[in-house]
Amino acid sequence: MGNLFGSESKTSNMAEEVKPGVSYTIGGVKVDFPVKAYPSQISMMDKIIRGCHRAQNCLLESPTGSGKTLALLCGALAWQKAETKKLGDIAAAEQQKNLQQMLETLQESNEITTKLEKSRENAENPAQPKDRNVDKMKVQEGGK
Repeated sequence: MGNLFGSESKTSNMAEEVKPGVSYTIGGVKVDFPVKAYPSQISMMDKIIRGCHRAQNCLLESPTGSGKTLALLCGALAWQKAETKKLGDIAAAEQQKNLQQMLETLQESNEITTKLEKSRENAENPAQPKDRNVDKMKVQEGGK
């Protein structure tokens, strides 16, 4: 059955509709763009990415129909994705460092525990000197 516009309603996966585009590296950031970008769009994405790196506001002008919105979205989202990855890498490295420190502390703790247990065993069961001559003397004295 058709919808208000006369076409049939289709349910489709959006991922299937996405067509491969073009990737650019601008300011050290990989930008995926759905089509070949105009030079003005590349310039705009460069300025947007530099502004984001510096945490600055940008005032950008371009004629109607030059693809400002697409350049703005692709540039800003690419920068955000790159920053998220950097922060994730930093967090992973910090987590690795913390885990290593915890492991070292745990190993030291285990060594201390082992030493304390040995010390406790020695205190509870002191080593008895086995002097056989003393035992023989007691037996001989008892036998007289």
